[in-house]
Amino acid sequence: MWETISGIVKDTDVFVDKLFMTIDGSIWGRNNWDRDLSYIGKHLEESDTDKIGSTPILSKYNDYNKEFEFVYEIIDIPIVGIYPSDLSTKSIFLNEVILDHNDTFWVFSHYDGIYSFNPNNNVIKRHKDINSIVQYITYTPDGIIYFGNFGFKRTNFNGLNIFRYSPESELISEIILPHKRWPMPMNMLADKDGDIWFDSIARINNNGRVTRLIPNIIQYWWGDFWYSPKWAIHPTIMYESSNGYLWYKSAKGTAWFDPGNRSGCWFTTHISEVVEDQTNTLWFLAEGKLFSLSLDMHP
Repeated sequence: MWETISGIVKDTDVFVDKLFMTIDGSIWGRNNWDRDLSYIGKHLEESDTDKIGSTPILSKYNDYNKEFEFVYEIIDIPIVGIYPSDLSTKSIFLNEVILDHNDTFWVFSHYDGIYSFNPNNNVIKRHKDINSIVQYITYTPDGIIYFGNFGFKRTNFNGLNIFRYSPESELISEIILPHKRWPMPMNMLADKDGDIWFDSIARINNNGRVTRLIPNIIQYWWGDFWYSPKWAIHPTIMYESSNGYLWYKSAKGTAWFDPGNRSGCWFTTHISEVVEDQTNTLWFLAEGKLFSLSLDMHP
């Protein structure tokens, strides 16, 4: 039986906009109070000041009370990055959070640093400085975190900066990308083999080789900037299912792509997030209805 719960944190107007599940089955959420913070950030306003000082970046779902509650043990980690720090007109950006396979939360705080939080003992640690906005973040099976940002050259792949961070050695190294005119991705994802996918644009394998996926990039770039047809908006990568399929969403719906034989399928005209449970069943939500697909029956 399914039940609806509120995403509003107890006794506040703060809501959770991203969910995580730790090994013990606990549900956690990244806190937010303005949807613009999830996308492009916003100018710092007086109403934001109290939220910044009193709102932890994580909440935890209380299964007994059926509501999210602040995790005050993490209050020392900033919930937003502020830039620039020396001018009266400032912008704030909601910090990025990722959960690794060892139940450690990693927080990438814009123009600040990299933090970790262990929910088992409530230990917080600050690891490295960051002097930029972090717009992409993904975690590989071997424990490496990739993160990145891009500048103002929206169609220049060289404007995208990707970094490799090893929590074990605490070293950050930049990934060298080709100096080519490619469109900018909306998201990146590490698959089970450790390859990094930039939407449907490119892939970087374990050896650092970059493979371009979109064939006619000149036509893509020209259409995107001069005519803006729908086909010029590339799909955004979301998820990898256990059968190795990569799942994408776009203005035209949801689709999967099989990297093994380079085939794919326009799965549904509805834009839906995709999740997989422990029985290898995929779950989709469309028009308020929940749908499932067994990968054992439809590999």
